[in-house]
Amino acid sequence: MTTSFLLMMGGALTVLAVLHWLLFRLVKRAMARSADNDRSTD
Repeated sequence: MTTSFLLMMGGALTVLAVLHWLLFRLVKRAMARSADNDRSTD
């Protein structure tokens, strides 16, 4: 376990966390948009 390896692992985990956060926000926005469409057509 070298320091550079730990830094690489930390960076990869950080990138994965950011990607998951962005994906969650996109899904939430899409769900809200579809809900608004259902409400307007009702």
